[in-house]
Amino acid sequence: MQCAVCIEKGNNRCDVSGFDCSKGRLDTSSYHVAENQPFHRFSDKIKTESPGIVLSRVEEIIAFCRKAGYKKIGIALCIRFGEHGYQLSRILKRHAFKVESVCCKVGGLQKPDYGVDVAEGDSATICAPAGQAEILNRAGTDLNIQMGLCVGHDILFTKYSEAPVTVLGVKDRATDNNPLTVLVDPKWRTHFQMSARADRISRNRDESKENYLHMMISERSGG
Repeated sequence: MQCAVCIEKGNNRCDVSGFDCSKGRLDTSSYHVAENQPFHRFSDKIKTESPGIVLSRVEEIIAFCRKAGYKKIGIALCIRFGEHGYQLSRILKRHAFKVESVCCKVGGLQKPDYGVDVAEGDSATICAPAGQAEILNRAGTDLNIQMGLCVGHDILFTKYSEAPVTVLGVKDRATDNNPLTVLVDPKWRTHFQMSARADRISRNRDESKENYLHMMISERSGG
C-alpha cells in the first residue's frame, strides 16, 4: 500500500466513512486478544471521555496508565535528556506512580571494547540499551517510557524490555529534538532535494482527484 501518497488526503474514506482499503485482507483477530485490548482501545476511550480537551503527550500517558491500572513506570533516557527525565519523574510521582529511571550510560561500557573508535572530545562510554531494559525488567515496571535513545539503541531497548514501551521524546541533534521539522521546513526540503513540482501539487490539493493522480504518475515517471 502507499497511504503516504493517497490521493484522498484530507478527506480519506478510510477515516471519514470506514472504507476498507485493504479489501478485507487484514487479520483483525489480534484486536480481540485480551492482553491487546487495552493498547488498542484505551487511546480512543480517553479522547471520548475528555470531549473538547486536548491532552499533551505526558497527560495522555498518565491517563493511559491509570486506565490500565499501572503502578510502576520506567524511564529509559539518554543522558542528554537528564533534565527532561527529572521533570517527568517528578510529574509521574505527583500522580502517585512509582518511578524507576535509568540512563543510557549505565554500566560504564567502553567503546573500544565493542569495536567503536572514540572521536576527539567525545565520551569513551558507549550506550547500554539492553542494560537499561534489564534494570527496568528487574524493577518490575508496568510500562517503560523511552526518552531520547539513539537510533538503533531505541530498537534494542524495545526488543529487550519485558514491559510495553511508549515514546515520549526522540533525539534529533540537528533540530533540537524535533525531527518532524525536517519534513516541512523549506531549508530541509531543499537539503533533501524535494522538487518544486511536488510542493505545487501539495499546495493545490483542491484540484480534481483525476488531475492530481495524473500529476503524481507523471512525477514518478519523470514526466
